[in-house]
Amino acid sequence: MEEFLDKLCYIAVNLHGRDLFYLCAKVTNVTDTHISFEDTTNNDSHCFRKTDIVEIKLSTRGEQR
Repeated sequence: MEEFLDKLCYIAVNLHGRDLFYLCAKVTNVTDTHISFEDTTNNDSHCFRKTDIVEIKLSTRGEQR
């Protein structure tokens, strides 16, 4: 997931059976176990375990900042 660092991404998360979708998130940090990102839609910061990430890919929304 390090290849997504500082890029805008689509991120799908499954947290305790609940699906969360971030359409335009800027990845700010990647560790061995977690990924942190800023949701550019409402400027909220999030951090999830990598095992909770269902899908991550480059976003087609917005321009790179």
